[in-house]
Amino acid sequence: MSSNQPESKELIISRDVLFNEGAQWQWNESNPEVQDLEVPVVVIPSSSPDVDDLIYMGTNSKMIEDFKKAMMSEYEMTDLGAMKYFLGMQVKQSTGRIFLSQEKYVKDMLKNFNMRDCKPMATPRATNEKLSKYYGKENVDALLYRSMVISLIYLTNTRPDIVHAVSIVSRFMSEPSKTNLATVKRILRYFEGTKSHGIMYESEIDYKLTGYTDSDWAG
Repeated sequence: MSSNQPESKELIISRDVLFNEGAQWQWNESNPEVQDLEVPVVVIPSSSPDVDDLIYMGTNSKMIEDFKKAMMSEYEMTDLGAMKYFLGMQVKQSTGRIFLSQEKYVKDMLKNFNMRDCKPMATPRATNEKLSKYYGKENVDALLYRSMVISLIYLTNTRPDIVHAVSIVSRFMSEPSKTNLATVKRILRYFEGTKSHGIMYESEIDYKLTGYTDSDWAG
């Protein structure tokens, strides 16, 4: 009797790890080699259905190599080596450091919105600027506005310096005004002068976490 259900494929990643397409990772925790592992092979697939790229990482070089060989023996794959570019993000790796940026994405974005070579701004927002849906009533192209804001939202992956500004302008997606659009364009002009900026991750043995708070925030 035939079955309409697809057969589950199992890949032997290493001696003690089993990858089942219909299930999940299974570990033999009694094995001393597995107990000593801090981070197993972690697979990060692309979030886009049109892109079949994936990233895999871990702290055990043998397990990473076993995973790569198992996947390449089962599927048609190309090993591109250490990650340098992934879904609009540029990655620069050195000893103890990983730098993430989206410089090419920024250049393409400015070109698409006819903002290339515009006058750069020192900050993403003007000081004490207050936006309201009732301020600057003359409406603009909502589709263009949303396209700009969505592009900026993706940039927050590597640019935490624009998170607050983007969160403000994203409140006016349905009926943006001329004033709202000018604020978005200011953020784009800020990128004209900071294309190469990004976020640096460093591995440090000794680090100090410092926090700040305003004890008089309530007045």
